[in-house]
Parts: sequence; C-alpha cells; structure tokens
Amino acid sequence: MGVVGGGTIVLNVDQLAKLRSELDVVQQNCHVFGEMLTEQTPGQEQPDDWALMQVSCVIYLYQVTSHIQIVEQAYMLFADRTIGQFSK
Repeated sequence: MGVVGGGTIVLNVDQLAKLRSELDVVQQNCHVFGEMLTEQTPGQEQPDDWALMQVSCVIYLYQVTSHIQIVEQAYMLFADRTIGQFSK
C-alpha cells in the first residue's frame, strides 16, 4: 500500500484482490446472518440455531473489526503523508 501524488492510496494487485475477496466474504456472512435473524422468533429459536447465530455474530464482528482496522491504517498512512507534505 502506498500513497501517490494528491494523496491517493494505491494498493498493489494482490492487496486489492485480497481485500475484495475478504469483503465479499463479509457481505455474504452479513446476508446469511440477516436471514438467520429474520427467520427466528425471539424465545422460540432452537438451541442449535441460537448457537449458530452466536458463532456467526462473533465471526461477523471480527471480520468487520479487521476491515475497520485496514481502513484506519490506510487513513493514517494518508494523514502521515499529507502532514509530511505540509511540513516541507
């Protein structure tokens, strides 16, 4: 990952492919988790369904947190470069 003129963050081909792949997985998991939530009636869920929902929620939150960290790192790289340009 790097920053070019104008502050544009550039990912190499492998980084971009990995990020897109991971985001696809997060979107799919979000869709499945949403379907699971809409199919359940509070207090009437089966123990196996409830356990699966809990595991799915933990995985989803982990994935979202990981992607937030990637965005934060990209922002910090951008901010560092921008501040560096003003310091010259």
